[in-house]
Amino acid sequence: MSMPFNPGRMPKIDEDMTSLSNHVGQIAETQLKHTAMLERHTVYHREHRTELAAIRTELAEFRHVVETRFLTLEDDVTGLKTDMADVKQTLAVILSRLPEQRTA
Repeated sequence: MSMPFNPGRMPKIDEDMTSLSNHVGQIAETQLKHTAMLERHTVYHREHRTELAAIRTELAEFRHVVETRFLTLEDDVTGLKTDMADVKQTLAVILSRLPEQRTA
């Protein structure tokens, strides 16, 4: 059983193939754009991760410097308190050796 020849059918097939070809072209173009966006995103993501790692390292180093400074300040304050206690004790000894003065 063969199909009868229908001359009007050929233009419709050509039109459908042209339409299909256009759609496939648009899909391919969109896919290329999306691929380019994903590649850029991947590059930006890698750069961002690298920058974050550098910032974390810098922050850790800064934290260490600040902690060292605070420890030094605490030691200085402790030393100052000790020095002031010694000065008070020395003044107390000096004052105890002075003769009493009568108040008018």
